[in-house]
This record gives sequence, C-alpha cells and structure tokens, in this order.
Amino acid sequence: MRRLFVLGAATMLALPAPALAQDFVVDIDDRSAEEKIGVLSDTLRDPMLQAQAADTLGALSQVLLNLKIAPFVEAMEQATGEPVYDVDPDAELRDIAPEAERLPDAIESELPRAMDRMAGMGDAFTTLLPALRDMARQFEQAVDESAISVR
Repeated sequence: MRRLFVLGAATMLALPAPALAQDFVVDIDDRSAEEKIGVLSDTLRDPMLQAQAADTLGALSQVLLNLKIAPFVEAMEQATGEPVYDVDPDAELRDIAPEAERLPDAIESELPRAMDRMAGMGDAFTTLLPALRDMARQFEQAVDESAISVR
C-alpha cells in the first residue's frame, strides 16, 4: 500500500504543478497577491479542470503501469556497478507492484478532493498574508538593527 501511495503522490505532484503554476508568482509585498491566490484557488475548485486533471493523470498512471522495468534496473546496475534485481525482461511496473492497479481509479476519485483541499489552503494562506508581511518587516528591521550594532 505504501508503494501505491508514493507512486500516486509522485504522479499527482509531478504533472499539475507546472501547469497550475504558470504565470503564478507572488511577491510578499505585492498587494495583488491575495487576488492571485484567489484566482488560483478558484481555478483549483473548477470542476471541469478537476475532471480533466483526474482523467489525464489516470491515463498517465495507466501508461506508467505499462512501463517495462528492465531498462531501469539495468541503468541502476550500471550506475552502481552491482546487480540490483533479477527481473524478467518483459516485466512491467504493474507486475512488481500489483496493488498499483488501483492507482488510476484512486487518482480519478481522489484528485478532485485534493484540489479542493489545495484551494482551501490557498484561502487560508490569503488570510495569513498580513501577518506574514508584518513578520517579514519585523525580521528585516531586526537584521538591519543587528547589522548596525555589529559595526
């Protein structure tokens, strides 16, 4: 089960992050940060996007399960100079991790919920921004004052 979770988490994290992060840069002093985070949260809550991401990642996980693992094992052996595993040349990822067969369905059912949670974290972060800005200013002032006292 742990391998299933790790494989699923890696897949979910790898694909949507660059797609969702395009053109999303927030400067802590930028007053439009709240708006940008709000747009990101709204985007993450979009049922159409959630369905598309779930379908895409579900399909990607199927493709990953079909990968032949022998080339990866051979590369690990070349890198380490030692035998790693004795693997059937025709073995696929699904053969060594049979519990991963549930991964595509798990992604399709859980990804929309995960995206909703990420949107909620964005909303919470927006609430924290004023306190974080104040903390950054206090830290900057403390560093400036300590630099002066060292001279």
